Amino acid sequence: MTQKPDCQTCKDVFKMYNEKPDCERCFEEHKIPVLMKENIPVYKIYTRIKEQHIMGFNGPVALNLNAVYPVLDMYGIDESEKLRCLDLLQILYYEVRIPKYLQDKEKSKENNG
Repeated sequence: MTQKPDCQTCKDVFKMYNEKPDCERCFEEHKIPVLMKENIPVYKIYTRIKEQHIMGFNGPVALNLNAVYPVLDMYGIDESEKLRCLDLLQILYYEVRIPKYLQDKEKSKENNG
């Protein structure tokens, strides 16, 4: 599975060439689940902050929330929704990003070892 650019960047690139992206194929290829409407802002924020790690000796240990709050403000997330959004971001981070980081690290060991 390859790293996928965020959807808006992809659409912007295709627009430069007066073409329309094949979003359905992209979602299949990258195994992206269909999101519920209320979770789309959370996914957009996640694509911006997914590399903001607090690093330990063996890799990432947590999502750096100091990097998250400005992005929540940038996207205009209401104060009443911030806690729900933070909870969902942390679930995404621990369920998706950390396993991917560990998988990539293991592949790197195999290729170099």
